[in-house]
Amino acid sequence: MVGIEWYDGSKGYYEPNCPVLALCLDNGRMQLMRHDMDDSAICIDTGIKPKAIRWNQNGAMLAVSGYQTTGEGQQLWLVQFYNCLGEHLRTLRVPGSGINGIAWEGSGLRLALAVDSHIFFTSMRHSYLWAYFADTLVYAFTKAERQEHCVMFWGTRSNERYAKYVKRITHVAAAGEFCLLATKVRCWACADSWLCVLQANTASQEPLVLLHGCMPVIATTDGCSKLSNKCSRLQYHAAAPQTQQLVSIVPKALQMPNPASPPKVFKPCPKGP
Repeated sequence: MVGIEWYDGSKGYYEPNCPVLALCLDNGRMQLMRHDMDDSAICIDTGIKPKAIRWNQNGAMLAVSGYQTTGEGQQLWLVQFYNCLGEHLRTLRVPGSGINGIAWEGSGLRLALAVDSHIFFTSMRHSYLWAYFADTLVYAFTKAERQEHCVMFWGTRSNERYAKYVKRITHVAAAGEFCLLATKVRCWACADSWLCVLQANTASQEPLVLLHGCMPVIATTDGCSKLSNKCSRLQYHAAAPQTQQLVSIVPKALQMPNPASPPKVFKPCPKGP
């Protein structure tokens, strides 16, 4: 056993009933559990010889330090970053002959690495849920006392703020005078700056929101919906071969964006450095 880390929930949770207990073995295997009696734990192969693991300040990201051995016998020291659901976010290569310890800054925006006789600080670039429309800034965040995301609508001219609580929100996008909120429970809603829900939909698959130009597009295997600047309702198109190809191709395109017209995606999973 290399490390045991248990997040206490003092800063809220990434989502309801998410894993908080991390167990890491010296063979590179790691297990994420919701509690000590969890029968459906998430098992991960980190691909490195781990030395230490650390949760960040709100339990949304887990850092795993260790090394890989090359064919020439050299040790490459790395830090692997995962979210609390076990999804790999980023790999950071660290120079030197060994990482002796890692620690998160209280804000979770930096990670300190003890390497040989030096201390390295790595800045973290998180992916935030936000959008701007009709002189209104909408952004989502979590609170320690609530399990839902707090979605704040802030009028930049009037300086008025309106809050709405949404469970397991995953995407935020906007166009013209309206915004889209998508959740992991397979539904999305179209709202205006006064928090009036104009339309709500459900789907059999988790929606993927893309911001293509000035028009947010929601794609699932059921079909796709788009919100135009001049229309307050989602225009739905039934599933077609092109739609199913879009759902399967888009994630690959996001990893290797086209410089001519790079797509953008708003997702809650924080990114690594």
